[in-house]
Amino acid sequence: MNTEPLKRLGLTEADRKVYLTLLKKGKASVTEIAHDSGTHRTNVYNILDKLGEMGLTAHFKENNRLVFKATNPDNLLNYLKETQQTVQDIIPDLKKIQENKLEKVSVEVFHGEKGMKAAYKDILKAKKEVLGFGMAGQFRNYFPEFSQQWIRDMNFNKIKNKYLYIEGQVYKDKYFEARTIPKELVTPVATHIYDDKILIAIWNPALVTIIIQSSEVANSFRKYFEILWKAAKE
Repeated sequence: MNTEPLKRLGLTEADRKVYLTLLKKGKASVTEIAHDSGTHRTNVYNILDKLGEMGLTAHFKENNRLVFKATNPDNLLNYLKETQQTVQDIIPDLKKIQENKLEKVSVEVFHGEKGMKAAYKDILKAKKEVLGFGMAGQFRNYFPEFSQQWIRDMNFNKIKNKYLYIEGQVYKDKYFEARTIPKELVTPVATHIYDDKILIAIWNPALVTIIIQSSEVANSFRKYFEILWKAAKE
């Protein structure tokens, strides 16, 4: 017969031989089981313990000797149901462990002037150091009044900034440290890294701001920024 289903229940080849031997014989001693199944006597004891815990065998005394027999094969279904219930009971705990390991990534998209201003205010709320590259004065050009207030709030909260500017567009202040990269690298996109977030400001062809929240992604961007920072001009 095909014993593959028994294998899937966790029964090894030796386990299956012992179990089938008991089914065929009805009842048998350890010596008989070992002989008929071709399994070493020492291993038979361990296998019988395992089969007993699964509810597949029982034992009793007969003529002052210990005898084993296979229980009703329907007990395989009972074991399967009990195992399934046990697994179902621990699934919520396993999912919690996985959720703690697998970080969720959230993405928000803001459109237009109001959306971009709201996104930049999130940097103020975080009150964490900001790293940025792709700066070419777009923020100050598009929002002259708002940008001035934003910079004042950054200074008031003593939020440090390290920005990589395109040559000719550098802004420096008490809490703003700047370096430059060649004009050839100018893009319509400015990237800010702060806390566990990345703010990507797209200036052309339309004002769109994207905030990605993920500590893993943010740390990757930080590593990239540090490479650029070391290569940039002071």
